[in-house]
Amino acid sequence: MQTVTPIRKKTILFVCHANGSRSLMAEAYANSLRSGEVTAYSAGIAPQSSVSPIVFAELAANGIPAESLYPKSIARFRAATASRLDYLITLCDTGEAHPKLDWPEAPDGCPAPVRASWTVPDPCRRIDSVRDQRERLAVSFQIIVKCVTMFLSMPDSMLAHVARNEPHGLDIDANTIALMSKSLRRLATA
Repeated sequence: MQTVTPIRKKTILFVCHANGSRSLMAEAYANSLRSGEVTAYSAGIAPQSSVSPIVFAELAANGIPAESLYPKSIARFRAATASRLDYLITLCDTGEAHPKLDWPEAPDGCPAPVRASWTVPDPCRRIDSVRDQRERLAVSFQIIVKCVTMFLSMPDSMLAHVARNEPHGLDIDANTIALMSKSLRRLATA
């Protein structure tokens, strides 16, 4: 008789500076995709006090549950009592420094999470018209959807191989994101 090894749920932490839009959208989208296979969290280096209503509106417009989202500090996930993380993905734009987070080894001897950096522009950084901010947020959300979907479609064995053999193999750079953004904006105006 063949023994079936249960598949362990992947845990992902999405991190951005304020945990106000990008990382929250990534958390919500990832959790909506693979119920039972993925648990996604988000956190910020310096989390803001609340989530912008336009973030909730964008997620609702795309059918993504968002009621439980709120900004969280990364310190919560670094504590010795925190859940084990498999992946740590930073979502910072070129105007921010990608955080170089020292991550402690889990107390049970499990390795630190595999890291990736995705250079996603902050849609809420500039203060301008609500319409422009909503447009930027919609484009950022679509970029996050494409990045998360691609990431989650990769088998664990491939993710592990890339992480072991290519130091930045899971990163998505500013040029790639800019191309995505440009084509998504074109589609939105067509």
